[in-house]
Amino acid sequence: KSNPDEKEKKRLNEAFDKLFSVKTGYVTLDECIAKTMERKSGLLVVLDHPEVPLHNNPAELAVREYVVKRKIIIPTRSEEGTRSWEIFLSIKDTCRKLGVNFRKYLYDRLSGEYRLPSLAEMIGQRSAVCYP
Repeated sequence: KSNPDEKEKKRLNEAFDKLFSVKTGYVTLDECIAKTMERKSGLLVVLDHPEVPLHNNPAELAVREYVVKRKIIIPTRSEEGTRSWEIFLSIKDTCRKLGVNFRKYLYDRLSGEYRLPSLAEMIGQRSAVCYP
């Protein structure tokens, strides 16, 4: 990722092939190795696209709050309640990522004042800066 030249890319591809073509004689382990080899193009996508993150921590962190709350809070009583709870958590997480005060944003929307731009507008503005 830090040095995406062709020589290094070739070396890493060959090292991957060598590592994941090993046969151990243990069926389960050999199956896992074969599955990893099948996913090679996705695992090495960073060699062609260095901008791709090497991990999915942001995605995992985004659902962590939901999972923790699901474990410690009494479940909702209806599908509609579950959906509402998920929407509010999503709005809260989006506000956090954009640096927007969740309570102020929620008040702005529920009161009908609409002094703050919508989250979609803020995301669009941020995208325009990142990808002109």
